[in-house]
Amino acid sequence: MLEKNGGERNVLCLNHLEAENVPDLTAFSDEGDSQLYLKLSVPPTGSGTTGQDGAYLHLQLLSHERRSPDKLIAQGLIQVRGPGGDLVGDKKGRILLHFNCVVKGLADYVLFRCQYEWRTSTSNIDQPALLDFGMPADLSYEIRQQLRIKHLVFEARQRYELIFEHMDSQIRKILGDTSPAVSVELYRHHTIRVLQAIDFDKGKAILSAASRHILDQVARAIKEVHKLSLFHGITPLIVSVEGHTNCKDPMKQSSPYHMGLSMERALKCREYLESAGVERKYLQSQGFGGTTPISETRPEANQRTEFNVLDNFEEEIQRAIAAELAQS
Repeated sequence: MLEKNGGERNVLCLNHLEAENVPDLTAFSDEGDSQLYLKLSVPPTGSGTTGQDGAYLHLQLLSHERRSPDKLIAQGLIQVRGPGGDLVGDKKGRILLHFNCVVKGLADYVLFRCQYEWRTSTSNIDQPALLDFGMPADLSYEIRQQLRIKHLVFEARQRYELIFEHMDSQIRKILGDTSPAVSVELYRHHTIRVLQAIDFDKGKAILSAASRHILDQVARAIKEVHKLSLFHGITPLIVSVEGHTNCKDPMKQSSPYHMGLSMERALKCREYLESAGVERKYLQSQGFGGTTPISETRPEANQRTEFNVLDNFEEEIQRAIAAELAQS
């Protein structure tokens, strides 16, 4: 809904909803009888449609249970613009919504088709009452609050993962063939994967020309991640630069030599990323020595540098939940 001058509102009306590929939820339901409903919300810390440019909105398909928390079946992101915007159209048309299923064993996706029409209104819009997550009424206030917080945390994490999936796709298009040495994998993996090894001479922490070229690509990817984070209304993600050494002797994997060498190498990579334009406050570095090997058959693969995204969005989730509960 878009506000206009004089108390008028541009209202987006959806009509004649059709569903396709909706899975059979009989076995999925705890009670054998579920009610499906759609929920529209804004991303975790973003804002809804407030102007002609519009925004990304989060849609969910949920199953309402009477005696247990509602279950998330599928979800998707859509971009909405105001009347006259080139994504929605001038005044009316049709929309196709493609949801990714999140429950194993169900369909891969659910499709919804509907007609839309922008209307101008000065009256309030009657909204259906929100479901209370299917929680039994005889539970104590404390237990209900605990269940609600658990539900909100899960929902917020799912929203972040959905945004990460969208960001992965966007970054692949933005980087194209310019960064063949890196792969941005935020969705589920929370990492920027290096496809070509950053090599160091034995016992040293000096970056070669080839390694600097790889780090230039990593820096470009991180900066694009930060731009898209702000575009989607989430805090820029912190990247942890993590160094690992190759040590075959289990007794020496956590020795001061290996821990120090891995930390020095991670710090060199971090400093180079800073010199390439990545803001210092969004970078951390740490060394793990040889304590986390990834291959027994290829020991040389254990000497590596990783660029993992920290889950600093947990703080944003907690802040959003506290604000929502304060209004309830």
